[in-house]
Amino acid sequence: MRATPDFDFALTESAQMIREVTGRFADEQIAPLAARADAEDWFPRAELWPAMGELGLHGITVEEGWGGLGLGYHVPRLAFQPVLIWLALWVSAATDWPWRTGRAKGGT
Repeated sequence: MRATPDFDFALTESAQMIREVTGRFADEQIAPLAARADAEDWFPRAELWPAMGELGLHGITVEEGWGGLGLGYHVPRLAFQPVLIWLALWVSAATDWPWRTGRAKGGT
């Protein structure tokens, strides 16, 4: 007998659907704001946060009895991957890190 059980890491149909929705959201809602966010050193919280709520993304881990989707904690990690990629690009572009800090040249 194995020390660890066989795990099924396949996404459920709901998780796949959420991932597709967040991917479209990132492409359609976040990507068009990227140039303005970079140019104005601005984060589109008022534009994105309510829209994410309308999609039900704020309640992924909340139990269904409390009005959420009850999908557990692994689904948000996978579902938000497209959103996080855009956010990471913004942060790196806005801060010009690590080049601005000198760390790219071996600095501290």
